[in-house]
Formats: sequence, C-alpha cells, structure tokens
Amino acid sequence: MKSDIKIESIKMPELSRKSLVDMEIAGNIIKIQYQSSQCYRPKIKKLDSDRFLILSEDSGEIHYFDHGDTRLDNIDGLLKTFSRLRGIINANTMHPNRCKWITLTYSENMRDDKRIRLDMKSFHRDIHHLYGDYEYIAIREPQGRGAWHIHMIMVFTRAAPYISNDVCASAWGQGFVKVKKCENCDNLGAYLTSYMCDLPMEDAQNLGIDIAKYDIKECDIKGKIKRFVKGARMILYPKSMNYFTCSKGVLRPEKFRLPYEDAMKKVSDATLTFSRSIQISDSGETFKKLISTQYYNFARKNNQQISVKFSDDTSSMDGSQLYSLIHSKIK
Repeated sequence: MKSDIKIESIKMPELSRKSLVDMEIAGNIIKIQYQSSQCYRPKIKKLDSDRFLILSEDSGEIHYFDHGDTRLDNIDGLLKTFSRLRGIINANTMHPNRCKWITLTYSENMRDDKRIRLDMKSFHRDIHHLYGDYEYIAIREPQGRGAWHIHMIMVFTRAAPYISNDVCASAWGQGFVKVKKCENCDNLGAYLTSYMCDLPMEDAQNLGIDIAKYDIKECDIKGKIKRFVKGARMILYPKSMNYFTCSKGVLRPEKFRLPYEDAMKKVSDATLTFSRSIQISDSGETFKKLISTQYYNFARKNNQQISVKFSDDTSSMDGSQLYSLIHSKIK
C-alpha cells in the first residue's frame, strides 16, 4: 500500500556552526543546502532496478519496486535533474555576451528520440561550419500537444556572433526557429529551468490539469499579458529520459561538504537571493526529511556585475579562466 507524501514549507532551522552543509559553486551562483532525515522503514537490500529484500524478514521474500509511468511518480528525481541542469547553465554563462539562446521547433508532432538526435547532429555540423567552435547545452521541452522543442545555449570563447533567424532556420530545416541574446540576467540557470517547468494556461486547460493545485504567474510578452501555470509542465516529462545533453567542453559546478560556519564565510560578500526550507514526510510516519536551501549571487553585490568587482582584467578570459578566478576570490 502506498503512503501519501506530504511536502510543507517550514521556518528556516537554526543550524549550529558545525552542521555539515553541501556547497555548490556554479559561476556567480553559490548554493548552500542542509539536509536532515529520519527513516523508520525497515532496511532493504536492492537486488536490481526492480527487486529488493527486506533485511528484517527471515522469509527471503523478494519484493518489487513500484515504478510509476511518468516523471510525476518520481518527482524527486525530476527536481534533482533540474537542479543539476541549473548549476551547469550557471557555470557556463558568466559572460552573457558570449552566449546565444536558440529555440528549435518541429512543424510536425515530433516524438522520435532517435530522429531528434540525428537532426541535432546535422544542425551542429552546419553551425560549426558557419560560426566556428562553441560549447552547447541542449534541453528538450515537451509541449502540450506532445511534440518536443529544443532549447539550446551556445557558449563561445569570444563575443557571440550575430546569428540571424533565417540562417539558423536554414541549418535546422525542421520548423520555427528563434535566436535570442542572453542579456540582463545574472542567474540564467534559474530563469531557463523555471521557463521550462511552467505551462501556458491554455495548454494546461486543454490537458485537463487541475489548475487550482498550482500557482499562476503573469508575464508581459510583447505588450500582452500571458498567464502560466507554475510547474505544470513537469507532468509532461516522460520517466527515465535524459532530456538534456552537453558538449564535452562544458564546465561542471564544483561541490564541497563543509561546516555551515565556513560556508557562510565564503558567501559573506554575496547577496542572498533565495531561501527556502521544506519538510517531506509520509502518511505512515515512517520517513521525515528536512531540506533547507539558500542561494547567493556574487553578481548582485552593490548591484554590480562580478567582472566589475574584481580588479583583474576579465575581458579576454574564457569561461574556465574566469571560473578559476572566482574560486580564488571565495576560497
């Protein structure tokens, strides 16, 4: 029998100076997270992806994991994937003028995973030929009608070249294309992952989603107010699918485990931009977990960009060099 999972917001707990926290450095963004859990369930031994034994049982009976049909049944895994993607984006977009955000769509209702991979390979070949080397992060986004869009961040080692919609559409050859600059945003990872979680109101209504269970946000898009259902797109992501890919040269965030006191010293010059604590428990009272998360942004100190804060000349640095410089400032 399944236990209902309950997630509730709670007051930020008072952590001791020696409490161990996880720190993630991703470009300008520093994430500090504390987790505490209590589990009263019997210990198990996992046999494979489908079967397990309960160690306290003498019968040796084999039990089977209950695998859901969609990512909604594995929401924890999906949220971890979004968190990982957010960090990768921020680690590579410290110079927004070196980045392009491209949306690639299909005119048909494309759902063929193999076809998408082949089309992307062809697209990269043509764009590399026209504009030279770049790194990329490509994310698939499910639409209300079932088709997939691809959102891609291109990261150059120089100022990003002008890429027209027409040239990009010719290289893609599958449908509508939109090329945007990555400007006026010092936390691109949070912006894009939020964008890919929210669903337009009309799509949510057409899918029969219970909108009352979600928060609604309004955005001004070209002078028109458009309403979005926050987080509703997550139910469209299929389970067990790697929905984003990266080129080999893409930077990864660095992660540390350290006492809370030391973590706070490292972010003393940064601005706290987000703080949330939640408690996860089940109706059977066999499990309880507390997660407290804080995000700090070094680019928002005194409303200045981080390149202004440093006396070093960063204008000619590539992503990995600037990343190393930031680490030397906070370690």
